[in-house]
Amino acid sequence: MEPEFTGISLTITSATRNKDGSGSLAYTLENSSKEVKYWGPNKPWIDYADDDGWHTVYPKEEVETFEVKQANSLDANVSKNFVEAFPANVLKLPGEYRFCVDGAGSVRFVVLDNGTIVVSDS
Repeated sequence: MEPEFTGISLTITSATRNKDGSGSLAYTLENSSKEVKYWGPNKPWIDYADDDGWHTVYPKEEVETFEVKQANSLDANVSKNFVEAFPANVLKLPGEYRFCVDGAGSVRFVVLDNGTIVVSDS
């Protein structure tokens, strides 16, 4: 699934990874426009890249419900900070990942062989 982009910027401000592949990403959503913008309604997700393309590793597939999801609003010239914590094995493999938020796009990052996370500038 490709994240939709509505004009909200997404920045990863910090990233942690534990030996078991669990960890967290702190991120900021910013609306630098002069009008209200919307993001969501899907939860943020993490994709892993391999030779076949992107594959979602977090959250795992959820059971379909009839719950009505609504987008979240972000007022003009406002930024909000969030932290997304994820369970073991999400970042277990070295390689390229991307953190996605509907309405704000995605940010790529790499997990090195030693477990260090390097976030892309673009």
